[in-house]
Amino acid sequence: MALELRQNLKLSQQLVMTPQLQQAIKLLQLSRLELVDTIQQELEINPVLEEGLSLEDGAGAETGPGQLESPAGTEPGEEFSPAEPERTAEVEMESTSALGEIDWGNYINEYAGEQGDGGYASGTGRDHEDLPSRLDILSTRPSLQTHLTWQLNLSRISEEERKVGEFIIGNLDGNGFLITDQAEIEAQTGCAPATAARMLALIREMDPAGVGAVDLRQCLLLQLERLGLGDSLAARIVRSHLHLLETRNYAGIARATGRTPEDAAAAVAIITGLNPRPGRIYSEEDPVYIIPDVY
Repeated sequence: MALELRQNLKLSQQLVMTPQLQQAIKLLQLSRLELVDTIQQELEINPVLEEGLSLEDGAGAETGPGQLESPAGTEPGEEFSPAEPERTAEVEMESTSALGEIDWGNYINEYAGEQGDGGYASGTGRDHEDLPSRLDILSTRPSLQTHLTWQLNLSRISEEERKVGEFIIGNLDGNGFLITDQAEIEAQTGCAPATAARMLALIREMDPAGVGAVDLRQCLLLQLERLGLGDSLAARIVRSHLHLLETRNYAGIARATGRTPEDAAAAVAIITGLNPRPGRIYSEEDPVYIIPDVY
């Protein structure tokens, strides 16, 4: 393979976005009021910038201190009043359709965000769609323990019962299930059996429904009782035939309960609409979505 040296002539065009051009594009998108706010913010942030004087201001600056130059058409002895500043006309929404055109769901990001940072974002563009919403980072979401403690503080209970309730809430896992038993509650808090049972019943009546249960069967029964279905066919299936429901043996459920397949299917539909992990709705962990590289 021979190596040789050649000279090629290539003509290409490309657009280089200089910082001045990027700033010009951003400023051209602003209205008059937004432009004034942007300039004022830049003056406050950058101490090197100075507000330029107009021709009238420059002529007035040459006048001696304490003297004011009379405007054109005014005699030196006459008094003059400065002109009133312009006022922006009020915008009236003549119809409800104009309000419907505003994207209220993304209003904070698109409009209020531009006013807050003067139209400039640090490191990213103004219309970056991958950024999280500002409403998502304003405050932290309450955990299950925080939500239950808030309900406990609203209850009319004694100080001893409050300590027992806080101990029970502290022994709930992320799914809302109780990871201890009543005997350990009595031993750790030193309370009477009646107090422990009363506080367990109080916790299980709190929101979300089904919290404080020891297993899945009790969790589903608590939710059915909250719906007023404690004596229904659905509660009977959960109480005695949960193993058939786990294997989706609907025909066996109908035979075991002595009901028609239609009644069994309706009861199963009610059960499948319940939440088997009620504590997950207050989970502090954000879901991780897997985005495929190729669609």
